[in-house]
Amino acid sequence: MVHAGSAHVWDRQANAGGDYFLRSSEQRLWLRLGEYGTVLERVYLNHQEQKATFIGASSVTDAAGHQVLAGTGQPIFHVEHSVGGSETRPLNRWRIVHLTRRVDDRLLELFSGMAQDVWLPEYIEIYIRRDLDLELSRREP
Repeated sequence: MVHAGSAHVWDRQANAGGDYFLRSSEQRLWLRLGEYGTVLERVYLNHQEQKATFIGASSVTDAAGHQVLAGTGQPIFHVEHSVGGSETRPLNRWRIVHLTRRVDDRLLELFSGMAQDVWLPEYIEIYIRRDLDLELSRREP
């Protein structure tokens, strides 16, 4: 979902529970998958709970003190990624909230379809293969 090389992180702070930082990145738009837009997030990594929380923002102040604005290609959103299950039956848990003026049926349809998919999301498969250097093989559900 994040365009390679586009992520910038600053204001990194660590505490006993995890890490906090601000991030700007070019991310694939939910409703126009061939296009990218600027997404700004306040990120908290909770190592103990194995949870990453991304709070979307319309603007943030960058490391140089300049205001950065989010793109307008999709609504601001908040997302929480976490893991669960067991070693033999791991679960990829996540939930998302889009800040829209009213219900957007296009987003509902997209995310309902994603929830029905039995395979890992593409970005997780890429992370496992590229960053963890592990091969994946699919078994029929």
